[in-house]
Amino acid sequence: MKEYKVLSRKDKAVSGKFDSKNLEKILNDHAKNGWRLVATTSASVKGFLGGKRDEILLILERDI
Repeated sequence: MKEYKVLSRKDKAVSGKFDSKNLEKILNDHAKNGWRLVATTSASVKGFLGGKRDEILLILERDI
């Protein structure tokens, strides 16, 4: 059986300006706990002032 976790900019670790080194650290930290990145996708979400913005989602998986 598997369990899944979705990371987005709403998560403290991923929020802020995009930084590839920070993203590597986040993925490596999760990997130490058995998580592996299985997919990425984007979604259009409502922005702060009513507009829309793209949100990147990272989908992680691990065995239970």
